[in-house]
Amino acid sequence: MTRAFLTIALLGCALSAAAQSLGDVARQERNTPKQHANHVYTNDDFPSGSEPAPAPASPTDNPTTPGAKGDKPAAPEGSGKGEEKPSDENPLAKKIKDLRKSIAELEKKIADLQTEERERASAYYGDAGVQLRQPEKWNSDMQKIRDDTAAAQKELSDKRAELSDAEEQARKSGVTVQ
Repeated sequence: MTRAFLTIALLGCALSAAAQSLGDVARQERNTPKQHANHVYTNDDFPSGSEPAPAPASPTDNPTTPGAKGDKPAAPEGSGKGEEKPSDENPLAKKIKDLRKSIAELEKKIADLQTEERERASAYYGDAGVQLRQPEKWNSDMQKIRDDTAAAQKELSDKRAELSDAEEQARKSGVTVQ
């Protein structure tokens, strides 16, 4: 038994003498050249000039280009008589944009009314005294909110139908609307 213990102790001493410290291994790794496929870019890799990039030259600066100073302005491409106006100038496109805006406003109004109804209901059921103090007022307020919500939902469905019709009309006439 002592012989086995002595052998293990001698092997442990031999291994610890041959082992390097962690600091030595780190220094050695830092000094060896690395073969990395990727390069990490830092601010040191880019020039630190304070000058902005030069602006591209405009076509009117060069007198040899068409549309130079003194020439008549060139007509924009696609300005023939039979072509459609850009969608921004088309009354149908304007109508569609207005409908989309009003639909978004109505959706927000409906969400606000529904939130108000939920808040009032939770306040009503949270305070039992409200039922005893003012039940008619609460009922009339809730009915008004429900009526307003129903009217807004009806108006919203009408606007959506109108928008669908306008989009179909725009598609048929070749007007592109974003």
